[in-house]
Amino acid sequence: MGSALRVANMIHDALTISNMNAWHFWWIYSCSEPSCGNGALWPQGQGNPDNLEPTKRLWVMGNYSRFARPGARRIDATKNPERDVKVTAYRDSLKTKIAVVILNSKNEEFKADFDFGNTKIGSFKPYVTDDNNNLKEGTEVKVDDTKCSYSAPARSATTVEFVLWQEPKVDPPKDSTEAISFGNRFVQKNLQSSYKVFSPIGAFIGEFQAGHIGELRNAMTNAGLSRGVYMVKCGNAKTKRVVLR
Repeated sequence: MGSALRVANMIHDALTISNMNAWHFWWIYSCSEPSCGNGALWPQGQGNPDNLEPTKRLWVMGNYSRFARPGARRIDATKNPERDVKVTAYRDSLKTKIAVVILNSKNEEFKADFDFGNTKIGSFKPYVTDDNNNLKEGTEVKVDDTKCSYSAPARSATTVEFVLWQEPKVDPPKDSTEAISFGNRFVQKNLQSSYKVFSPIGAFIGEFQAGHIGELRNAMTNAGLSRGVYMVKCGNAKTKRVVLR
């Protein structure tokens, strides 16, 4: 595990100090001669390399490459929270997950306290590489908060994958056969003045009282809703789209 942590620290320094956006390991198989030494991903030995187990150097690379996929971005993190501990963080291209890689070279576990500011976390799951484990998947932990903690094992490379909290999806009300006219100032008298507003993917946003669509747009804007397309339901009428400009 010592050689693996040295490689992991090289990856960390390349990404944080040199600010590189990629890291490659070209030494896959070692030669079979004892005199050539070995720093390859597969161990040194006679016979077919395919019959040998890869070294820990390969597994710690997986602590990065499995989670920091193409399109991901490295984001701010406390790089050296303690002596012999290094940390980096990566956000995926869809902005739904954050992966934090913790390199703990100490002979004791390291407790990491995470604070994501205004970003709420739904859950996290650790993946550990140490003397006894190869990217071992841990138990999912529910968070539903902006702060949480995790203890990384001694002499390990651990990736903690956080899933960002998302508003529970709510299916829009089913459409009826009745029609509604969304003019600037006209709404049929027999329709309710209570409007339920949903996001384009069906997440319920709120309920607004308005006499017509113009007032509804003003109420939505005053409530802090950003410009875009929303789904609106009024009484038993069909769900319609409303655009805030």
